[in-house]
Amino acid sequence: FISCLDNVEIKTDEFNPNIVVNTIICPGDTSVGYLSYSRPSTANPQIVDIKEAYFNIFDSIGNSFPFRYSDKNYCFKSNLMPLNGQTYQLKVLVEGFDTVSSETTIPYPVKINNIQLKTIYGESNLEDFLQVSTSFKDSFGSKNYYFFKVEMRGIHANSEYYQDVSFIYNWKIDDPILGIADKFYSPRILVFDDDLIDGLDYTIHFDIYASSLSLVESYDSLVVIPKLYSVSP
Repeated sequence: FISCLDNVEIKTDEFNPNIVVNTIICPGDTSVGYLSYSRPSTANPQIVDIKEAYFNIFDSIGNSFPFRYSDKNYCFKSNLMPLNGQTYQLKVLVEGFDTVSSETTIPYPVKINNIQLKTIYGESNLEDFLQVSTSFKDSFGSKNYYFFKVEMRGIHANSEYYQDVSFIYNWKIDDPILGIADKFYSPRILVFDDDLIDGLDYTIHFDIYASSLSLVESYDSLVVIPKLYSVSP
């Protein structure tokens, strides 16, 4: 093979960082926020967290829920407990930067109508898989976004406690509408909207291959937990 190498000097403008805000608010859970400076695409510097900032969320009637930085958790935390259907406005001010603001409405939870587990047998044990089918109904006429996740927990007969199985490393979703996701050593999540399933009763099939299930043979039983969330942009 013949190859060549040429050094090309790329001229870039001086980099001026922006503020990166990542806030997660969910009914029934602690509200947290992360602040950092953006990084240039031509370098890979360490992410620098911001610890000093005016960080607040307001509800629709003007109540204020301040966020304070936690050195223990490396994030901003608040006592805000958001409610379904309510609109909240985020406001963040860091000295030397423009104010960052955003608004979102907390969606109502999705009702899962049915969950089924079925073992599908292949030509060999390695081709066997457990199919988790999760059925739900999308509300007609509204723009909805979903977050689908599958967890596994192992149980020992002599213990009353679950032990989280940290990963499902070989799984697949082969869906005629949502598409194909075939992952190896990756999170078990799927994010999608309802453009093609508006108002439909729909079922997601999540396949867990035997190679993943063999990792939890030390447990007496296994709990597979599909979770489906409504999310707002």
